[in-house]
Amino acid sequence: MIRSPPGPTSSQAGASPAAAATAPATTPSPAQLSHPLLAAAALLLLYAVPTCVFLQPLWNRFGDHLVGHGGDPVFNLYVLKWSARQLRLGLPDLWDANFFYPLRGALALSDHLLGPALQLLLLRQLRLVPNAIAGYNLLLASSFVLSGAATAWVLRRSGRSWTAAVLGGGMFAFAPMRWAHLEHLQVLLAQWLPLTLWCWDRLLAERTWRRAAAFLALYLLHLAGGSYLAYMIHLPMLALLVSRAVADRRRTGGDARVPGLFSRRGLWVLAPVALLAAVMVWLLYSPYLTVSRRNGLIRSTQEVALYAATLPSYLAPSDLNLDAGWWHRLAALCRLDLSRDESRLFAGFLATVFAAAGMLAFIRRHRQPPARRPAAWQRAALAALLVLAALSFLAGDWRTLQEEVPDDAWNLPALGFALGLGLWLLARRRWAGNGWLRVAGMDPWERGVALAGLLSFLLSFPIVFVPLRHVVPGLGLLRAPGRFGVITSLAVAVFAAKGLDAWLPAAGARRIWLSVALALALAVDLAPTAVPLRRLPAEPDFPAVYGYLRSAGDVRAVLELPRLKPAHEALYMYLSTLHWRPIANGYSGFLPASDEVLRESVPSLPDAAGFRLLRQLGISHLVVHQAGQEGRRLRPLLPGWEREWLGREVDRVFACDPDADAVYRLRAPER
Repeated sequence: MIRSPPGPTSSQAGASPAAAATAPATTPSPAQLSHPLLAAAALLLLYAVPTCVFLQPLWNRFGDHLVGHGGDPVFNLYVLKWSARQLRLGLPDLWDANFFYPLRGALALSDHLLGPALQLLLLRQLRLVPNAIAGYNLLLASSFVLSGAATAWVLRRSGRSWTAAVLGGGMFAFAPMRWAHLEHLQVLLAQWLPLTLWCWDRLLAERTWRRAAAFLALYLLHLAGGSYLAYMIHLPMLALLVSRAVADRRRTGGDARVPGLFSRRGLWVLAPVALLAAVMVWLLYSPYLTVSRRNGLIRSTQEVALYAATLPSYLAPSDLNLDAGWWHRLAALCRLDLSRDESRLFAGFLATVFAAAGMLAFIRRHRQPPARRPAAWQRAALAALLVLAALSFLAGDWRTLQEEVPDDAWNLPALGFALGLGLWLLARRRWAGNGWLRVAGMDPWERGVALAGLLSFLLSFPIVFVPLRHVVPGLGLLRAPGRFGVITSLAVAVFAAKGLDAWLPAAGARRIWLSVALALALAVDLAPTAVPLRRLPAEPDFPAVYGYLRSAGDVRAVLELPRLKPAHEALYMYLSTLHWRPIANGYSGFLPASDEVLRESVPSLPDAAGFRLLRQLGISHLVVHQAGQEGRRLRPLLPGWEREWLGREVDRVFACDPDADAVYRLRAPER
């Protein structure tokens, strides 16, 4: 049986409803925490154990294997090496990364990963990792440990028991969505998210310079990670600001003489914080706007549909989860498409059950009975409006699942959903005499997290995301609305911890045994199968052609052949980190038009027109690979190509073996 949760805080006992609504959540005193450093170390160790078990195949291959088979891990490793090198040199050319030559600002086509790159640089300089591959793997593994520990710490500080906090941290750190994004380091590095939001809420509750400094430090750490997380955090920050503003309004009663959130005293701290935060955002992300405007970059509606969520997405575990089989069987029975890249957003069975229990307890506690009973026709109208909103949302989901999605696919469903839900809220307040929930008794932190989770859930769907991307700045540059599920996942962990505290016995041996059983069940629920690994050479094992390019003094820019699928060209980018010469190859979040032109003009080996284009672009050298599946396609073409162009358009300047990779230098045009 689920018990009713305790009141918002013990400090609110006997307080008026208005005071209870605005009082901050009780935080344990140092005595209650008993050695905070030991508690932090215990948390880190607690989450390190399942991380080591779940990633077990990686530990024996830590220095020469990456997790995942796609191009994204190799691309992210390249970005880490580039940004770390730029940090070491003083950031002389950060945004002009050496791929997609001659494009300027190539790094702004995807994440800069400056924060993780700084960590990699420190790890290398302190000789804690043997190479960049091991550093990447350490960052990936630590993201699980730190995300769990940070979430557990926030849950504990917000008033949850240690049992609920630890289990809730595990629900966020090892959520199936995170296993689905195992190749996306920039999504996994979410450890600063709960800490930043908690410090933001604490700053809004009590405006002090100490809290401002703590928030700004964590905010900068979060911003310096992945650009998706950096953008998305502002939604829960806005939700917490609105929640605190509502609480502050009720506390002050609208009296301007009472110091409040937006009083002169409050703005004395909040205004500088907002200014410094804006400067951080501008320094780290204004190049993205510059490059997008210069190159006319915007996500197509088809892209958004492919990387968005649908309702079945929130039932779909990662393919790596042990229990993925049930979903595949169910999806096959319902003829659902499982190939969607961002469609694995299931929180796990236990997390879903306890989050639902926590949310129901939250709603039950704050639900407000109508002041007057609506008439029969009014109740019918309210039901019809809810049906309209639900059917419109389902229609939008159906359009998302179609193979061809026109630009205006969600206009009508979005209008129906907004009208149905908006009119229901207005009509119910008018006909029932009050709102559905009593805002006065809510804890502002819980209310803000609930609002953030709901808004993030809605934004993961194209029916909400597509109309808003034409209005909200920066939203049009995001390709994957489904990644808003990270915020929803955190909200699930918060309310699952609330549900756990409401369900577990208050104390005693029964609570201990139930807690242990839940921890074991949660480990099975969230555990992955063996993670996929990909071998990748470290710098000493790079092919000899890259050593030649590093030592040659006449290399201006390089094109590597054969051209690969865009994601596979991340390997060329990674191998270029030995010489750091500009290369025309590349892969990123956007593929520039210049790369498409080059691919069409030089599909295999360049001809006369191809040589002219290469000279116009400033490319001085070609690297031709004969190994691998793609390289074997060039092998029969290479002798005839050399007979026609060797000595006329190109000179072979390096080759260890006739059947190995070779470097060709373009000859200067005859005058």
